[in-house]
Amino acid sequence: MPAQQDQLFASEIGRPDFSLKVREDKKTTLYVTDPPTALFKDGRQLSIRDIFSEKLQYRVMYRKKKSTGIKTYESKSSVIELSNLDKGESYCFNVQAYIPSRSSEKQLGELSTTKCSDNDDQSIFKVQLTPNHLNWVQVR
Repeated sequence: MPAQQDQLFASEIGRPDFSLKVREDKKTTLYVTDPPTALFKDGRQLSIRDIFSEKLQYRVMYRKKKSTGIKTYESKSSVIELSNLDKGESYCFNVQAYIPSRSSEKQLGELSTTKCSDNDDQSIFKVQLTPNHLNWVQVR
């Protein structure tokens, strides 16, 4: 297993998935799923959180839906609360795994799919990609 771990530490970081919830008090919470690795322990596939533990962070890039100005937020948790968003605005989000202890060219993982919030809906969203367009599926 040490040879596999050395290989993992040098490899690219996969794309995280996430869902989001928008609350009335302007707080938006992103629930990030840690990307899986190629390693297994006791019959269970390990995630990058299992391997990197407290070294793993997430970088969130977000913007107002009708804007190009991007803001960045970093979190050590896979549950990320953003409370400085404008009420009544829709926002779009991307997430990347970020491991600052790695060499600079290996610190950032693959960028997630972009997901946007609706300004008045408080449910959790999942994105469903189809060949020609993007569909929102509301999950209750």
